[in-house]
Amino acid sequence: MAFVSEDRRGVGLLLGERIDWNITFTAMQTQNLFLKPLLGGLLYLRDDAAIGSSAF
Repeated sequence: MAFVSEDRRGVGLLLGERIDWNITFTAMQTQNLFLKPLLGGLLYLRDDAAIGSSAF
């Protein structure tokens, strides 16, 4: 089951980003996947290598 916003262009998509970033964005938010911890987990950045190696 998934939620699709009525305003997909304004809320559901990151129009300035690549398709792989749009696909993995929800996994980053809900499951903490595709993230690199920095400063002992105080800060997280997206892990482009993990995103690139993932099979969609």
